Amino acid sequence: MNLFLLYEKISPFTNFFQKVNSFLIFIYKKKMSILKTIKERWNSETPKFFRQIKRLSVTLGSSATAVWVINSSMSLQLNDEILQVCKYIIASCAAMGLTAQLTKMDSDKENSNNG
Repeated sequence: MNLFLLYEKISPFTNFFQKVNSFLIFIYKKKMSILKTIKERWNSETPKFFRQIKRLSVTLGSSATAVWVINSSMSLQLNDEILQVCKYIIASCAAMGLTAQLTKMDSDKENSNNG
């Protein structure tokens, strides 16, 4: 078989693989950018209101977790509805706490308060 004919047969696939490769590189760079933004937000100062939200979510979430764990370990046989509510409280508190942690102060607001 002629080498030129073989190249003509696989050239559409080569173009496809080049496009896939460039797309994967784009996704990787985008992912790194998102992770960098999350790290920056995680380490930045949180506004006072959102610190209170974090405290509230930790308090409620740990209370609901305690009820759920104590029911499991001591076989208290609580209603399924109560346990279901505890699970929803745990999930919503985790989401609230994470969102509050990733909230950061506006640099414009900081500059206006300092100046």
